Amino acid sequence: LLSATVPARAAQDYEYGRKLLEQPKVSLENEDLVQRLIEKLLARPVTRPDGCLLQGDLFRKQAAAKKAPERLALLRKADAPYREVAALGKACRLSAEATRQLEALGRDLIKCLLQLANEKDTTPAQVAAYRKEAFALLDHAVSSAKAAADTARPKFDVAFAALKAWEEKVAETDPPPPVPKA
Repeated sequence: LLSATVPARAAQDYEYGRKLLEQPKVSLENEDLVQRLIEKLLARPVTRPDGCLLQGDLFRKQAAAKKAPERLALLRKADAPYREVAALGKACRLSAEATRQLEALGRDLIKCLLQLANEKDTTPAQVAAYRKEAFALLDHAVSSAKAAADTARPKFDVAFAALKAWEEKVAETDPPPPVPKA
């Protein structure tokens, strides 16, 4: 009976923490409360995914208020908790959310890296390194999207062929109305 209530309580703690982080201006008290929720959730294996996801969200929220170098460090810290939850796959109810957050985090990292590359005090070697990393992240995102599209293509082709057959059948039995003359 107790094990059945733990995930429900963890979900409530996770949602409460998310609500605190979604406020336009997070106070130190709220951030401290979220940190305590994270520690509580990370302490138990059953609730660890909730804690990891909330921890990644906290790092991303903190990163939003920082300058580019600090933002990059916090965004990189947010990557590990999200990956841990996403790696659990379908066994975890939060893996789809973690995957979405990883995609959004990738976009944030690309923006941050390009912003760092465009700053005046960045050396040419750093510019090249930042752009190379941003390109690698972008290439990974594109290849993931292409793989998803390639996976969905056969189902689409079957459905599109059925649609075309239906359109031809309807066109034979019910011709379109004439175009009105102006």
